[in-house]
Amino acid sequence: MDVSVAQFRRRRPTRRVRRRRAVLALVLLVAAGVGLWLVTRGGDDDGSSATASPTSLAPTTTSSSSPPTSAAPSTAAPTTVPRADELTRTLRGGTTGDDVAMVQRRLNELGFLVGEPDGRFGVQTEQAVWAYKKLVGLVDPVVLATDETASDVTPELWAAVRDADTVEPRREINDTHVEIYLPQQVLGVFERGTPIAFAHLSSGDGASWCDEITYDTDVSGAPLSEPVTARECGVGRTPGGVFEVTSALEGVRRTPIGEMRDPVFFNHTIAIHGVAGVPLARSMRGGVGVSAFVAAVLSDVLTPGIDVLVWGEDGREPEAYSAADSLPTFNSLDPGCTIGLYTLREGDTRALVAAKFDITEMELNGANVATDGYLEFLPGLEIIIPPADCTPAPTSTG
Repeated sequence: MDVSVAQFRRRRPTRRVRRRRAVLALVLLVAAGVGLWLVTRGGDDDGSSATASPTSLAPTTTSSSSPPTSAAPSTAAPTTVPRADELTRTLRGGTTGDDVAMVQRRLNELGFLVGEPDGRFGVQTEQAVWAYKKLVGLVDPVVLATDETASDVTPELWAAVRDADTVEPRREINDTHVEIYLPQQVLGVFERGTPIAFAHLSSGDGASWCDEITYDTDVSGAPLSEPVTARECGVGRTPGGVFEVTSALEGVRRTPIGEMRDPVFFNHTIAIHGVAGVPLARSMRGGVGVSAFVAAVLSDVLTPGIDVLVWGEDGREPEAYSAADSLPTFNSLDPGCTIGLYTLREGDTRALVAAKFDITEMELNGANVATDGYLEFLPGLEIIIPPADCTPAPTSTG
């Protein structure tokens, strides 16, 4: 016990040593405080930044390979601010509101004609949505025609429309021209590569028809001096090919294939024209039916001589069609008959074809009015052969 006490006393520092240690600790504490003030000093009173002291307690790193110092990530939940151009509901026919007007403005900017953005989801907005879905969204027209939500603009679709790029023409033509995409059932008008109009259309459905019609223009769209009333039969066929606008007429016109509003003719009886209530499905007698609004716009833009390129239902490019391929199937004057069709071959003449089907040349010419006189018998041309027994086909719109 005594030894332990003696050893403890020998290890205990003297009073002088303890006093020196206390002074040294105080000096170190003051020095640390001064260094900390120099490092953390924010700036001078005049707003200039203070230069860090070279005697800073922390070493300065000068290596360019060192990553920049970043603040510690915040653990607070992020605040989401909705964009002003977000769509928060699904829009469809009959919907009204500022968000409808927002969609309408954007469709107009892209060329999908809506008209005045009035915040009302009407027929023209509906058709613009159809055209966008088919041309840009690549929705099959046949599928869209049976879709109950064909007109819906969902928030997801709106995001695509809002951020969509400008649709470019498929042909570089340094002037105004028309591109008609029959597989997509969409029409586009471009001016020097810039789209000025896209529209939903309905073309020929391929069905035979017979009807009593009154018309005041001939097969090329030229006005007649007097209207003609006749029972005619035809085929709702819209061929592909490369054409030019031949005439543009104002108002309602009655043609050999039916009534048209503001028609723009480009292939004999075939015209881009307005109809009431353009359906989603193909239902025309060979024409290119668009809304009355679109037809009125196009009649002011499309003048004779403007190129019209038609991509065919069979998938061929416009330039792949021969002159005969591009001709429409002309109406028959033989009343009450279903249509028999024959494709002309090399060497065919009126006499040979009439003899082949045991009819007279007059009967053949009467069934093919446009081929009598000014159109040649071209190989590949589809002509009408009037059959012996005739049954009227169901009437379809023109």
